[in-house]
Amino acid sequence: RLITPGGAQAGDAVLLTKGPAVETAALLSILSKDRLAERYPPDLVSAALELHKQVTCVKDALIAARWGATAMHDATEGGVMGGLFEVANASNKGMVIREKDFLYPPEIRMVCEYLDLDPLKAIAEGSLLVTIPGERAGGLIAELKANGIASSVIGEVVSDPNRAEIHRLDGRVEELAIPDKDPFWPAFFAGLNMA
Repeated sequence: RLITPGGAQAGDAVLLTKGPAVETAALLSILSKDRLAERYPPDLVSAALELHKQVTCVKDALIAARWGATAMHDATEGGVMGGLFEVANASNKGMVIREKDFLYPPEIRMVCEYLDLDPLKAIAEGSLLVTIPGERAGGLIAELKANGIASSVIGEVVSDPNRAEIHRLDGRVEELAIPDKDPFWPAFFAGLNMA
């Protein structure tokens, strides 16, 4: 059955697989590998260079569908922030999201820190956003983990479509929106010029 971004229901848990900025870190680590190697431990750089193997969410989506996901969206252009906005908008619902509950693989954090990118707003193909009835979230997380896919509940869907917000790590509360500019692209073209 087709599961679109428009099926989220109030009370659903919002789940994210793999963390933010998977594709960003995968591509930019390749372009920046020599500079990263000068500053970070070799095993962390190696892990970043292996991220390209995670730039898919087919398995994530097939598993989520079996658990009764109400909405799904691959977090591409505009990253997780843009993807969350699109699910909320398509479903005519709000969301309360907490950045502290995101998975942040250290290799992704390294690349975004090095290039001074907001990982929530950078292209994140491979990261799947899922809404699912809250009582099923634990089972879905367990099956994803059994299949080598890390995930976490990052918030919940609320009925008020005007309440679409993310609580950032620094204490700010931002409205969910599609970023004006995906920070991946300037970093990508700068990396091409330095490669």
